[in-house]
Amino acid sequence: MRNLTIKRNKTFVASLVTDKVYIEDSNSNDLIINGIQCRKLGDLKNGEEKTFSIEESEAKIFVIVDKVSKDYCNEVYTVPAGVEDVNLVGQHRFNLSNSNAFRFDGVSDSETEKLHKKGATRGRIVIIAALLVGVIIGRFVTAEVISAIKSAPQTFSSEGMEITLTKQFKEADYGTYTTCFDSSNIAVFALKEEMALFEGVITDYTVDEYARLVVYANGKSEEEIKNKDGLTYFEYDFFNAEMDVEYHYYTFLYKAHDAFWMVQFATLKEDVQKFEDDIFKYAGSAVFVK
Repeated sequence: MRNLTIKRNKTFVASLVTDKVYIEDSNSNDLIINGIQCRKLGDLKNGEEKTFSIEESEAKIFVIVDKVSKDYCNEVYTVPAGVEDVNLVGQHRFNLSNSNAFRFDGVSDSETEKLHKKGATRGRIVIIAALLVGVIIGRFVTAEVISAIKSAPQTFSSEGMEITLTKQFKEADYGTYTTCFDSSNIAVFALKEEMALFEGVITDYTVDEYARLVVYANGKSEEEIKNKDGLTYFEYDFFNAEMDVEYHYYTFLYKAHDAFWMVQFATLKEDVQKFEDDIFKYAGSAVFVK
């Protein structure tokens, strides 16, 4: 036997998520990830480091968030055969297509990159499918009923955030997001990053400073940050070539007494003008309570 040590660096992204660590094991029925039988080694919280005892044979190590998203929000590393101890370091990285999956530092072999691309594609399909299902269902409802539903506001609460949408929205669960809501035309993805989990001056950051952290983490420029109606936000398009569908995302940033929040609204790009006013109305209704 030998030791496998994994350190999860403390980050804003997915700070509330507890990761699950699995190892390839053909004799275990704990879980199947990417078609591979696996045995659970343990859990790993934000900023935590743990050591596990593993065999000396070659085996794949998986880090996942939950069983629902295990096949697209995951990380994999192949531990070579040997008697030497293995030390790995990683963190969750901001990436909407794979629900901000965990990534090991310095792992760039072809097999791992292939699985990353496959997981990102699956993640996009999950989000797109949820939107498309909503659109299809909506087409079977009469215009009068849709209008009535839209006119009836409904306030949703989660982890200290209250946001007023309509009765057309239903709470959903997607990977590492704190809470999500689906409707026939708009999807909402909210992520909470607690200040207490981080050291330094982060508690003194303004919303604009937090916005800069978010856009930098996603490979964007601070020039893309906008302010309107007292809201700080940025926008981007996402085109899925496989399904020939393009979406537009509005990402709003907020500062609460104990955390920063990122709340995203997604809709078909062709419907942006139709629903933009509603999206800003919903975004402006968000409040944060102790």
